[in-house]
Amino acid sequence: MPEPNVTYSAVLLLSAILMTFMAMYCLRRRQVPGAIAFAFLLMAEIAHSFGYAMEVISPSLDGMLFWNHIQYLGIPFVPALWLLLAIQYTGKGYLLSPWAGLYLFTIPVLTLLFRFTDPYLHLHYAGVSIHYADGFPVLSVQGGPWYLVNAVYTNVAAVLASVLYLKLLLQTQGQHQRQVGAMLVASLFPWAAILIYWSGSAPYGLDLVPLGVVLSNAVFLVSMFRYGLVDLIPLARERVFEWMVDGVVVLDDEHRIVDFNPSAARMLPELGRFSIGRECSRVFETRDRLVAAISGESDADIEAEADGSPRHYNVRTVELFGRSQETIGYMVFLSDITERVEAMQQLEVKASVDDLTGVFNRQHFFDRCQYEFDRAARQGEPLAFVILDIDFFKDINDQYGHQMGDTVLRGVAEACRGSIRSIDLLGRYGGEEFVFLLPKTGIREALVVAERLRGAIEMVEVRSDVHRIRVTASFGVATAVPREGDTLYELIRRADQGLYRAKAEGRNRVRIVEEDSPWPEAATATDGSALEAAVPPVFGVQQQHRDR
Repeated sequence: MPEPNVTYSAVLLLSAILMTFMAMYCLRRRQVPGAIAFAFLLMAEIAHSFGYAMEVISPSLDGMLFWNHIQYLGIPFVPALWLLLAIQYTGKGYLLSPWAGLYLFTIPVLTLLFRFTDPYLHLHYAGVSIHYADGFPVLSVQGGPWYLVNAVYTNVAAVLASVLYLKLLLQTQGQHQRQVGAMLVASLFPWAAILIYWSGSAPYGLDLVPLGVVLSNAVFLVSMFRYGLVDLIPLARERVFEWMVDGVVVLDDEHRIVDFNPSAARMLPELGRFSIGRECSRVFETRDRLVAAISGESDADIEAEADGSPRHYNVRTVELFGRSQETIGYMVFLSDITERVEAMQQLEVKASVDDLTGVFNRQHFFDRCQYEFDRAARQGEPLAFVILDIDFFKDINDQYGHQMGDTVLRGVAEACRGSIRSIDLLGRYGGEEFVFLLPKTGIREALVVAERLRGAIEMVEVRSDVHRIRVTASFGVATAVPREGDTLYELIRRADQGLYRAKAEGRNRVRIVEEDSPWPEAATATDGSALEAAVPPVFGVQQQHRDR
């Protein structure tokens, strides 16, 4: 029967061979986040296992010390790499700045340096000797001051790695939970072996840490085949998750936030380190549409502010299933559609606004008018229709040119915009004609508004290098309280008749065609003075007019 040291050496050599193949596999999959850290961890463990396998079968102190030096090419770096793997696996890579990575490997580098200078400084090993256990020699060491520092560092790194796995385990469900559980169990074996070795309880005084690593890697191996851990980290933590332009929020099956990428954090300022583990309805309590889109697993468009400006996002929720087709969570995708929304808004503006004057074009104006007319009919409210025609506009074009004519049209449109309410509709009817729909407006108010518009247009002055142009306009007004069966066309027809009457009677005046009008004389006033006297001002505006 072989000696225990020979058997142990054979186990460690087989372990080193197995870890060599695993490291090669990880390097081939190096595009996966965490693969490089795991590969280097395996290389460090290979040096430890192979060196110790040779140490325990060496018959002399010099041979043991030689192979001990080989071990220390990997031993100091195992704690740092183990913690680094845990950080990357649990999605805490953002905590590692370049300086943090440097500090993480400072103690391992010093441990390597002090171990190779022990013959002169005795900082790591204060002394070495051989003792015999059941007939075979075992290297016995006496720790120096730095040995204690390295021991504390190793334990702290092991504890932190286990805590990271445990926290992630409590936040996950389903297959992901089993994967994280495997990582947590695997992280405990080397730590337990370290504590047994340092307590002096190891059989024959052998270092059991390499054996703990073998058991740890066995758990990894089982996890790879049973739980699909070949990617080392969950799918949502692949590099594309961090780098993709779209925002991604990962939820568990109870809609608690498990993870999110940097793009999502930029889109939704509520996301932060304290969002993990909380229900999305609490994190986004002011975003009802977002929560509804997530809960309903349907598409929705939301608006949010990013960098001080409003942005538009499309929200799409995808359900995640486990191996048994059970729901294990959700992924919420947020796509920035601001440019598309703004482009659509610009197209809508172009489709609804007159390019020259900036008011509604004819088609859009009458679409809106029909809506208001139907609403007034349902609610029994009055409304008024006003049409104006710029007087002698053809003469302006003929005498001063179409460019000046366009300037006059823009000036008239601007004067009209400043003389009506925000709920009133203004459109260009065609050529030099403009039309208005005034909701909730009876005859009295409509006549006063028309007079205010007439006076505002009188004040319009268009200048060129050599000319100053003043214009007037004629108005037709009609009002109604629509009933079922009435049409908008009839209202427009009566306003048009009023306009013809105003032009026939000398222009620059307001006219109505209402058989039951109580103010016939006021309606025929040329400059509006009689109308202002007969009808009190409305909308809080008293317009002053100039006699022609």
